Amino acid sequence: MPTKIILIDFQSHHHDESTNTNNYSSEFNLQQMLRNEMMKKSQERTNLLYSKLMILKQIRHSNVPFVPSRKPFDFGLDRDVALAVVSKHGSDALKIIHETLRNDREIILKAVSKDDFMNSGYIGKTLRRDRKFVKELVQENWILLKDMDLDIREDEEICRAALKRNPRAIRYVHNQDLLNNREFMLEIVKQYGLSLEYIGKSLKNDREINLTALNQNPNAFRFVGQDLLYDKKISIFSTKASSMELHIKSMAGRDLKVYVNPEDSFRMIRLQVVEAWGNLDGVRIVHKSKPIPEEDDEKTLKELEINSDSKLTMIFRLRGG
Repeated sequence: MPTKIILIDFQSHHHDESTNTNNYSSEFNLQQMLRNEMMKKSQERTNLLYSKLMILKQIRHSNVPFVPSRKPFDFGLDRDVALAVVSKHGSDALKIIHETLRNDREIILKAVSKDDFMNSGYIGKTLRRDRKFVKELVQENWILLKDMDLDIREDEEICRAALKRNPRAIRYVHNQDLLNNREFMLEIVKQYGLSLEYIGKSLKNDREINLTALNQNPNAFRFVGQDLLYDKKISIFSTKASSMELHIKSMAGRDLKVYVNPEDSFRMIRLQVVEAWGNLDGVRIVHKSKPIPEEDDEKTLKELEINSDSKLTMIFRLRGG
């Protein structure tokens, strides 16, 4: 008796998530192929396509990144399946797909577009050495510059692309010619005063650059060149700078510095997180193993027992949860 195949029309299921558009398309194409193979009476090929169709459905409805197995077929190297997992779960999925698929441009770009905190260590070695592709990546997500090889972080074209995307990328730039380029650094400190910490040695005591940085953010005073500390115009900013430096770590290993006073409300920290990383939905800041609720935003850091020795961590709501 021939095996009975039931075709499920996934197109008829309404779903709000725009990220599933590609998955629907893949499933629809597979259905067409499945019908063709059934007409050819190719049982093995029919079973393979049917299994793949079921796996794409599993991925679409799963809140956890995984590549399902469906014996006797191995989908670990299947590009469509990998793309579906990455489309749903972003860079988390790169940990579980086969290493060869981490050199697939479309898969990596899809992961980058989905995840602001992606670790570039999950990108295949071939693509990590492709300077043109790396430039494209940092234009999309400047944070990826952090984990690139040193010679990539010294590439002026790549560094400029990352800095154009976000001046905070300066902390990962290793091109000394760029860091000592007065005209370029002046533009950077206009946008991000704290970049004064990373400018080249030849510019550390440049008065105009220091004043520009301080006007953008008085907290840059802690990075003012030694020769300028007693300059009348510059020394005024010492009273405007916040007294406390805090470090906030994300689960992805990113480190963010924020500058506050003990009398500031917790909202000041949350605002600096948003300013640095963007308006990230589901961000929670953990202190003493407990997320700080939004209703505590108006409490002072002193009330919340947050000081310069406090260890703060950013965590994120699970996708789909």
